[in-house]
Amino acid sequence: MASEIDLATLLDLLGRGEGTALEAKAAQWHCPTKPLKQTISAFCNTEGGLVLLGVEEDRATHRLRVQGVGDVDTVQREFVTTVRGSFNVELAPAPQRIEVEGAIVLAFAIPRMPTQLRPVYFDENLANTYLRIGGEDVQARDDEIRAMIRQAGAKADNRILVGMGLDDIDRDTVTRYRERLVARRPDHPHGALGDLEFLRWLEAYRRDRETGAEGLTLGGLLLFGRESAVHEVIPGHFVDYRVGDGTDWTDRVLAESNLLDAFDLIWARLQRHAPSPFRMDGITRVEQGPGHRALREALVNLLAHADHEGTERAAIRQTSGGFTFSNAGECLAARDELFLGQSVLRNPIVMKAFRLIGLAEAAGTGIPRIVQQWEELELVPPEVPPQRQRFRLDLRLEHLFAEGERAWMARLDPGGVLAREARIGLVYALREGRITNARLRELCPGVDTLRASDVLRKRLADLLEPHGASVATYYTLARVAREALPDGTRAALAQQEAVQLPLAAAPGGPPPSPPPSPPPSPPPSPPPSPPPSPPPSSTPEAGDTPGPQARHGREDRRQQILEFCRGVARSPKEIETHLRVSRRWVTELLEELVQQGRLRQALPAAPRSPKQRYTTAEPEDSPA
Repeated sequence: MASEIDLATLLDLLGRGEGTALEAKAAQWHCPTKPLKQTISAFCNTEGGLVLLGVEEDRATHRLRVQGVGDVDTVQREFVTTVRGSFNVELAPAPQRIEVEGAIVLAFAIPRMPTQLRPVYFDENLANTYLRIGGEDVQARDDEIRAMIRQAGAKADNRILVGMGLDDIDRDTVTRYRERLVARRPDHPHGALGDLEFLRWLEAYRRDRETGAEGLTLGGLLLFGRESAVHEVIPGHFVDYRVGDGTDWTDRVLAESNLLDAFDLIWARLQRHAPSPFRMDGITRVEQGPGHRALREALVNLLAHADHEGTERAAIRQTSGGFTFSNAGECLAARDELFLGQSVLRNPIVMKAFRLIGLAEAAGTGIPRIVQQWEELELVPPEVPPQRQRFRLDLRLEHLFAEGERAWMARLDPGGVLAREARIGLVYALREGRITNARLRELCPGVDTLRASDVLRKRLADLLEPHGASVATYYTLARVAREALPDGTRAALAQQEAVQLPLAAAPGGPPPSPPPSPPPSPPPSPPPSPPPSPPPSSTPEAGDTPGPQARHGREDRRQQILEFCRGVARSPKEIETHLRVSRRWVTELLEELVQQGRLRQALPAAPRSPKQRYTTAEPEDSPA
């Protein structure tokens, strides 16, 4: 979490409401001590976040509004005292005073704590450990606390497994690995070593000079161990790969042996579905497209970064909409740091072994490389949604720009000179009615404030019109950009062979500038011989979805909700924002999924509660 925020960022946050990284309290005269302790613990143990005092949430609309802190000095002093004297780690967030129309808002940026300092708890009670889940502070379970304590120790795969030796390795796996190494580097100086010395060189086998303990390391067992030996140390170990939509799997692989075998078994299937072909050069696979490189990197990251000693297992799910790689164990680096290449290795021995045979890139480049490859395919950027003690990477097979949007941009930029972030800014100004510096940075990880400002103010100067003053500036489509739109409205664009949803004004923002042609109402007429219409209750209201030829049917929307709510509790507002459809239709879909038993309510006794959250209800993942 950034240590400072400006007025533009604050206004953007207020428009979005409370969430995973934002907590607002009225705190007009005094600091609410206990709930803030829970929030601070949760931020420290998750992704960090921002505490705003002098801001309250409207219960009816869930929108944030500034009321200001009345006694600024008292509230600030109480907050600082609470933070400095209550936690098991030293915390000293610097207060920021931000003036919004004459009212003072106190802002405190709470950092994500390094792995070795977690769990963070308060009042000398380990049970007071909290996590930030879906905008709520949730008390950590015992197994989650144990996982944090385990991760705070030494590197996971460096531990010597006393009693585990050469008899516990799979010789065929070692032989195949050595062949790969020599094929890639025929002159490698360690290619001729005996098995024991070779394993020592890889740190798969080592001796502790202080204690005299000797044997396979956990990394060595994970890489080369026999299946029975792996399960002796990690009962129930497997990597789960499934193909299919919903609960109907067309293919499933449970890789229950070592990680090198798991890679070969899963990659043989996964590569067939990559959005690019591949060819062979002898025994070496040569990827011919970014899709293969991205999926290979994602699979290696899954195997090398998972907490294999945890209670849950690594999983890959492949659907018609894309790929989900789900790790057991939380990410040891902050989510925003991942996109900058700042990774923290959980299993460095495993990652080194994959890298030596060319299956992984240099440390820290995994996520940025995956993003780069997906960008080359012009697919929507990879996402790392917040998870509870898990890491999840979503690679969706969804075009970044709709076909109609691409045609529109071709008219505006016939030479194709606009950079990717400029094209994203232009399209989102169309979809959401406006674009801001903060929103562009959110859409383009790695783009800083100065670069975003250069794009909006200079690169798109002829296509966007600025509104507002200074840091509160936002941009809408200029007349020349609106006149380049095809006949019809933005909803007509979404009816093309595209996967984008209808376009709507951003909450609280100005309505989008209309194109020169009048917007049609009602929606376009269906083709001459359409299939029988569904009953009214299953038909979205006009403008909610594309026409009958669009790819997103009602069941597709249900699947999107199920995927979005898998492993993390979501509010109706978050689901509405994710799908960009009306609240009425989201409510209908949620009620249907709950009735079908496919979605679970956090508060079943109070279905209309403003605190209601939804998670996907799934059968237990097990090898049985």
